[in-house]
Amino acid sequence: MEPAAESTPLPSQPETGGNELSPGGRSTRRLLRAGLLFLLVAAGMLTWYGVNEYHQRAEQRQLLVGTALGIVSVQVAQFISEYHRRVDVFVRENQEAIKHLFDEPNDDAGIAWLEGQLKLRFPEAFAFTLVGNDGRPVLEDFEGLVGENCRADIYESVLPGSQAPISIHPNPFAYHFDIMTPWPPVGNVAGLFFVSIRADHLADMLSQFTLPGHELLLVKASDPTLIEVSKAGSRDRLQRAIRLGPEELKWINGRQAVRGTNWEVIALGSPTLARKDLLAVAWQAGLAMAGFVLMLILAAQVARNEARRRRKTWRALKLSEARFRQIFEQCNDAILIVDPVADRVLEANPSAWSMSGYSREQLLTLPASRLVTMGHEIFPGLARRILKDGATQLSGVHLLCHDGSVLEVDLSASSIFCNGGTCVLALARTAASPKPTSDAELPVLATPLHKPI
Repeated sequence: MEPAAESTPLPSQPETGGNELSPGGRSTRRLLRAGLLFLLVAAGMLTWYGVNEYHQRAEQRQLLVGTALGIVSVQVAQFISEYHRRVDVFVRENQEAIKHLFDEPNDDAGIAWLEGQLKLRFPEAFAFTLVGNDGRPVLEDFEGLVGENCRADIYESVLPGSQAPISIHPNPFAYHFDIMTPWPPVGNVAGLFFVSIRADHLADMLSQFTLPGHELLLVKASDPTLIEVSKAGSRDRLQRAIRLGPEELKWINGRQAVRGTNWEVIALGSPTLARKDLLAVAWQAGLAMAGFVLMLILAAQVARNEARRRRKTWRALKLSEARFRQIFEQCNDAILIVDPVADRVLEANPSAWSMSGYSREQLLTLPASRLVTMGHEIFPGLARRILKDGATQLSGVHLLCHDGSVLEVDLSASSIFCNGGTCVLALARTAASPKPTSDAELPVLATPLHKPI
C-alpha cells in the first residue's frame, strides 16, 4: 500500500485563486476597466457633440441674422419708397401753392396753409423746404437751419436725373431724413420740394426685431463706423459713442445695404455671445457627463457590494473545502468520487488507497467497474439506481484489490453535483457480517445505464 500522499484538489475545488470568487477577482477589475473605457468613449462623444452643437448654433444664428437683416433692409427701403411716392403726389396736388410760395416766400398765410396740408398728409413731418433750381433755399420752414448735409443732398438732387441717397441730417430740432422731389415746372421755374421726417419711425422698425445677443443698427454706408439709427432713436439719443470702435467692428455678424439710401443695416453681436454659446454647450455636456459619472459610481458601488459578497462566499467556500478535505482525508472509510457515465474514478481518499491496495494515480486511471466483482455487468445498473433514487446502500459487495484478493464491503452511495455533472459519492467499509448481493439482484444491476428508467 502507498503511503499517504500530499493532498490534492478535489474535482470541485478551483485550481487557481484568480477566479471570480477570489478576493480581487478579475470581474471587478474588468468592470472598472470597462467603466473607464465607457467614460473615455462618453467624453469623446460629448466632445464631438459639443463641437457640432457649437457650430450648429453659430450657423443657425447666422441664418437668423441674415434673415432679419434682409427683412429689415427691405422694409426700410419700402418705407422710403412709399414716402417718395406720397411726397410726389402731394407736390402734384399742391403745385400752384408751391409756385405761389416760390414767387412770394414771405406770404405767411400761404405758408400756414401749406403747413396745414402737410400735417394732414404727414403728421410725422416737422418741416418742409422749397429750393430753386440753383440749389438755394427759397423757403426754409425751420429758420435758416439747413445744414451742410442738407445742402450737399440738395446740390446733388437738383442735377437732372440725379437723386441723393437718403441719410440722417443732424438738426437742433430733430435728427431727420429728407424726402426730396422735383416739383413740375411752371413756365421757366423749377426746383425741389422736400419734407423733413423724424428718424423715430426708423427706430420703431428696428425695435420690431429681437435677435438674441445682437443689436440692429442703421449705419452710414459711406462712413460705416457712424451710427445713424438704433432702436433707441437717431444717434443723438444714443447712450454710447456714435461711432463703432475697432473691437466692435469685429463683432459685426452681418450687414445688408438698404436700397435707395446711404444706409446699411448691421447686426452688432455681443462680445460675450460666443462665450455664452460655449458655456451653454459645456453646461449641457457637463450635465450629460455628470449623469454618466453618477451611473458609473452606482455601478461601481454595486460591483463593490458584489465583490464583498463574492469574497464572503469565497472564504466560506474555502473553509467548507478545507473542512471537507480534512474529513475526506482522515475518514476511516474508503471514499470514492466516480463519474458513472465515463466509468472512471475522479478522486479517492487515503483509506481507499489502503483498502484497495491501489495508489491514488492507479485508481484515477482504472475504470470504476474494475473495482467490483462482475463490475461490467452490475456497475451500470448500480449507477442508474443511485442516479434515480439519489442514494442507495448495498451489503456484501466484493471489492477487487490490487493484489487479486477480494474484500467484502458494505457500500453507501449517493449522487452529487461535481465537475459540471452528476457524479456518485461512494463510501465503503469492511463488511461486519458478509452478505453478498443476491443472484436475483444482479440482473437488475446489470441493466445498461443509458436504458430508460
